[in-house]
Amino acid sequence: MADEIIDVAASLMRDEVVSQHLSGCAIAIALETSAMAMAHYCCLTGQRWHRDVGGFPCYASIFSLLHQGVIFPSLLIIALAPVIAGTLTWHDWLHNGWDDAPLACALFHYTILGYWCKDVVVPLSALMWVHHAACVGGVVASLTGALPRCAAMYTLGAVTLELGSLANAVHELRPTIALAGARDRRLRAACTALMWASNLLAVYWVLLYATTFTETAVERDGVVGRWSAAVVGCGLAAVRQRDLLKRNADEDDAASDGARALV
Repeated sequence: MADEIIDVAASLMRDEVVSQHLSGCAIAIALETSAMAMAHYCCLTGQRWHRDVGGFPCYASIFSLLHQGVIFPSLLIIALAPVIAGTLTWHDWLHNGWDDAPLACALFHYTILGYWCKDVVVPLSALMWVHHAACVGGVVASLTGALPRCAAMYTLGAVTLELGSLANAVHELRPTIALAGARDRRLRAACTALMWASNLLAVYWVLLYATTFTETAVERDGVVGRWSAAVVGCGLAAVRQRDLLKRNADEDDAASDGARALV
């Protein structure tokens, strides 16, 4: 049994695509972890940088904003360049596998894997560790083909969810947002709308993937992977939406209590 595992591993290592993925992931993890470790130690003396923001230290949340608001959307736009230029249809782009996916899709997978793995140097709650393990599992499933023809679809779905996480991070960085002035209330409304859109669109993408990626034998053979992705994706969106509604309700209750206290 051990010999068979070693033979399979050796075969995978000889595969050019697998070697590229392994190298890309290793470089991304090293860069992201080094950057986060540097941020962690540079912020040791600043107590406000270590306050909890949704299970993360404040400095880690700000580090995340750079990825969610700039790096990830930029990689998606670059990956969509053939569609924007009219050289590839939307349908064909969505069904890209690793044999024909844009390089930006691979770079996104490497970057987001490193982005999640970097948090080994950050103190996290148990729930966040479970969340990260599930996220890393999704990237690995896409890279290895366990999720068939998923290179572009995973990129699109993950960026959709990360944009919602961006809104969530902005909201949590302003914990008194519901009690502030009209400008902050508009910011809360915008963050809430973006989170709603992110969750609903993510559900749409995973259900589209599960139900319509049946055109080739590879896609049809991956029915378990496709529907597993749909279940996990819908569950993640539902939990995020529940947390959003609960937080908004708690903030509204706090605002009402504060208003009554002033009377």
